[in-house]
Amino acid sequence: MLITSDRPQFVRDAIYSDEVGMQFGRYGDYVVKSTYQPIFRKFGDWLRCDAVEGLAAVYNGGEKIPCTTLFETIPAEDKLFIESMCRALHLRNLRAAGLNDIDLFFNYDPSSNASLEPSIREIRYTSEQLSKLGINPRKLVCEITENAALDDDVLLELVREMRRHCIRIAIDDFGTGQSDWERFELIRPDMIKIDSNWFHRLVAEPSALELLARLVEKFRESDIQVLIEGIENPEHLKAALDAGVDRLQGYLIGRPALAGSASHEHPISLTSLLGAAPHHSTLQTRQQKQANS
Repeated sequence: MLITSDRPQFVRDAIYSDEVGMQFGRYGDYVVKSTYQPIFRKFGDWLRCDAVEGLAAVYNGGEKIPCTTLFETIPAEDKLFIESMCRALHLRNLRAAGLNDIDLFFNYDPSSNASLEPSIREIRYTSEQLSKLGINPRKLVCEITENAALDDDVLLELVREMRRHCIRIAIDDFGTGQSDWERFELIRPDMIKIDSNWFHRLVAEPSALELLARLVEKFRESDIQVLIEGIENPEHLKAALDAGVDRLQGYLIGRPALAGSASHEHPISLTSLLGAAPHHSTLQTRQQKQANS
């Protein structure tokens, strides 16, 4: 286990560049890289990628390992440092990959941010990164994951600080528990991200899909966008479109790609998706593009 004193004092000292200008982080024996999973909007009969979710890819000794392994290994007091490093990587690589004109979603685990003062400093550091990179702060969307272990007053102050810096707020995994509406009333988010497992259960019971449509309508009446994740087959896609959701995410339409191998692609035909095999990704690798050319 790496003790806190062994890691760099500042996030910037833990970040390095590779031979093509993509950036990665180091924490002891771990190497952390950015991956981006595309998020789509419907435009007529087409889907177009207008956002990505930043996800960490973790390696140890050159071998990719689950992100949970890193967070289960490090001391609790270092979790905020790792979150801040991942966020800085996602922002820097988004610009380096030429994707800084689209929205960036990132996960924010309140249990790693239970101490208010350092958490406020971390949010301000993120805001400084946005300014230096020339990225509009409204392009950043913070996904609040779980707040059961966090005092409501602390969570609310963190959300207020993000809004002071024009960062938008999303509630992640909506539909997973009784605390959903409590989180909604407390945070009053800009977006709701429907939990994929809950969505899949609704799709399995067609009569329950009316509930989803009413829920989407309720949120949209309050100018709150709704995103559904876990779009894995044409049935999922059709159910989400019928419910009128704003954004879609899932392996049917786009898989995560490492920073440096991600780029914009042409819109995807809904006709082809609703009756076809998975598209796999609109953020294709350069190698795939070369093979197709």
